[in-house]
Amino acid sequence: MIEARDKAIELGCDVSNMMGPAWEGYYTFLVGPDGAKDGRDDSDEGDNRRDQFIEWLTQRACDYGKKSYCRFAWAEIQYGDEAGQAMVTRHRDDEERERRSSEAWNAMQDKS
Repeated sequence: MIEARDKAIELGCDVSNMMGPAWEGYYTFLVGPDGAKDGRDDSDEGDNRRDQFIEWLTQRACDYGKKSYCRFAWAEIQYGDEAGQAMVTRHRDDEERERRSSEAWNAMQDKS
C-alpha cells in the first residue's frame, strides 16, 4: 500500500496520510479532488493525474489465478458538481467485469 501511495504522490496527486489497518491488515489512503471546475486547465491536469494513477493501479491489481485476489481495491467518487450529484464513477471491479465479458465473448466466438 505504501508503494501505491508513493506513486500517487509522484504523479502529483493530493494524498492523505495512510489510515489503518482496521481489519485484516487493510490500509487506506485518499487521493483528493483537484478542486477545479470541469473544463479548466487545473481540472484537466487533475483528471490526467488520476487517470495515470488508476492505470498504474489496474496494471498491478489482480492475480486472476488466485480467485481474483486483488492487491489494490479502489473507487473513484464524484461529488460537489453543479447539479449536486455524488456517485461512484469508476472502481476496480469495472476492469474485472470488462475482462470477464471479453472472455465470454471470445468463448462464444470460438464455438461458432
